[in-house]
Amino acid sequence: MQQLNNHPEGITWGKVYIHEPQADRFNGNIGGIKEEINVNAEGWRSWDDFRAGKALNVPMREKQSIHVLHKFTSDREQDVLVELGVADGVQVALNGENVLLRTYVGGIPRTNEVIKLHLKKGDNQLVVKLHNRYGTEVTYLMNTNVKQVMYRLRLKPMKLYSGEIHDCNLEMAHPANNNSDMGLRDIRVELE
Repeated sequence: MQQLNNHPEGITWGKVYIHEPQADRFNGNIGGIKEEINVNAEGWRSWDDFRAGKALNVPMREKQSIHVLHKFTSDREQDVLVELGVADGVQVALNGENVLLRTYVGGIPRTNEVIKLHLKKGDNQLVVKLHNRYGTEVTYLMNTNVKQVMYRLRLKPMKLYSGEIHDCNLEMAHPANNNSDMGLRDIRVELE
């Protein structure tokens, strides 16, 4: 374990907005995330019921998506971990850059996602798109009270031979199905 060198106390979480559900295919595209979102535009409203760390249900029909917008500031450039409760499909963009794209297929239980956000100093904008495939609602959770630690695993040294190709595979031991996602968005492999 490695404690992140960050200052979560320097983050001021501001207003949260939600866009009304709309018919949408989940294709991994959040339109308009490169620009500042106009929360006064049609469909957006302040989400006054939202509380960090509390799961909320949003009624919607099959094949609909909602967008949730978090506006906040950071007193410095830093990495911070947050936990998200997810739907059938979830996409997260921070300041216009995709951070997470995940779909759940049959047989895979939904688990909350802990993701690392690289914040810039000043204003930040987090957009979360939640997709509902078959149910009558999606549940959304954003928990900012997460242990700020990263995990490391140092592997035993192995001999590599010059001029040869060496394969490296990361696999789940017992996946629910062939499409199972390992959920390792922040994995980094370092060679010495």
